[in-house]
Amino acid sequence: MVAEYLRPLHPIDFIVAGGPTVGLGHVMRSAALAEAALRRGSSIRIFFEGDPSARRAWRTASPQSEDIPLRAWSDYPAGPPSPIAFLDYPTPKNEWIESIRRHGSHSVVLDDPRSVDRADMTINPALHHARTSPNAEAQSRSLDGPVYSILAEPHRQTKSPSWHSRTNLLLSIGGADPHGATPKLGRWVSEVLASPSMAALSPLPFTHKHAVLGASFQDPEHCVRHALAEAGWQIHSALTPKDMAHLMASARLAIMGFGTSLTELAWHGTPHLSVTHHRFDIAHAESLELRGVGRHLGQAEGLDPAITKQRLQRGLADAKWQESSARTARSMLQGGQG
Repeated sequence: MVAEYLRPLHPIDFIVAGGPTVGLGHVMRSAALAEAALRRGSSIRIFFEGDPSARRAWRTASPQSEDIPLRAWSDYPAGPPSPIAFLDYPTPKNEWIESIRRHGSHSVVLDDPRSVDRADMTINPALHHARTSPNAEAQSRSLDGPVYSILAEPHRQTKSPSWHSRTNLLLSIGGADPHGATPKLGRWVSEVLASPSMAALSPLPFTHKHAVLGASFQDPEHCVRHALAEAGWQIHSALTPKDMAHLMASARLAIMGFGTSLTELAWHGTPHLSVTHHRFDIAHAESLELRGVGRHLGQAEGLDPAITKQRLQRGLADAKWQESSARTARSMLQGGQG
């Protein structure tokens, strides 16, 4: 029995990608797991593909770890004991999974049900994930749904005030905004709040507007920043996880990109309106809305001004829905212990 407890922990390899085109959700989620593994005494290696902003985001979220170029993975010796390789990036993974198997390692795929019948383990931890395994054998190797949410310590440690006491409005389309939705939404939200249709809410429940430009946000000439400032937004750039957690927890409502941040908002009891970066997420966002969680504003690259402003007005004005949506999302986490 003593020997059982003294077995060496498996080393863990994280194979991660992030940056302007794919966002930073993969980076932040894997960094949270890397920090948890380090606290438990595991040996970890980070094989990373991303631009400097994505690399800075990783080092901020997981300062104890050092990344290695992604292409170097196959040159590193395996075990014993054999490593567990976590794959967290948006493109198909079957070739990687086969290479990991030949290398004598075990594969764990995060947030991607496409390889559930090939990977040794699949973890789909988002609000919109349901059981997707094609057969019973694959199902036994798959953990699906927000009960398996991955929440970084800054979120777990941040106290969330009661929803009724909050007066902040948060706009954050993600670590990157490849379709340029942020300045449009910033302007449209300000127009809706100033419109006669919102006069019935006087005084408005939103007294402060905070816009976050993520670590991989492309704004070389500060055009987005200037547009948001003109629309009355207080602007934050590349926040630390702790500061972002505080903004999420203090928001009465958040306008977000559809991704990992929705789970963090659910943890803080903050309702959301979302835009989808990818077409394959549209059905997920609409399904969540049918379940009473969030409302979908549209696909980021094709937002219609009139329709989007109508949906914004409906979401900003409906306090009863906001409270109900936040409560429903929080309950889906089943404690959020992941």
